[in-house]
Amino acid sequence: MGKKEEPFILKPPENGDPRGIGPLFPLFVYGTLKRGFCNHHFLSGRNTVFLGRARTQENLALFVGRFPYVTARKRICPIRGELYLVDRNTLSRIDCLEEHPFWYRRTLTRVVLEDGSVLPAYLYLNDQPEGRLIKNGLYLKGVLGS
Repeated sequence: MGKKEEPFILKPPENGDPRGIGPLFPLFVYGTLKRGFCNHHFLSGRNTVFLGRARTQENLALFVGRFPYVTARKRICPIRGELYLVDRNTLSRIDCLEEHPFWYRRTLTRVVLEDGSVLPAYLYLNDQPEGRLIKNGLYLKGVLGS
């Protein structure tokens, strides 16, 4: 994850784009963007496709203070969350929410879906996390900041 990587997008199918939304970007979310949390409305539009629950392939660390933060500076366990496909406009809106690249940094990683398939996906990292370490890598309601 340390090197500069080219953006990853899924191209519309050869037979056209039946939904009319163009290229889709895989986005892994682990905090307040998940279903049931305060920022999920950013992912509830017609230009978003829920692919399922997933976890990061590599070990990272999840901290929770005022917000959930994932960092690659510590390697504790896989982070558990949800995988979506989002259009460019949705990704840009979430970049603004996450203050990318100043507060969180959108980074390409690999995630494992429940069926075992591995896909590249973006996630938001923060290399200056604060708060309590969540040792199992799962952000839940009732945890600090939720």
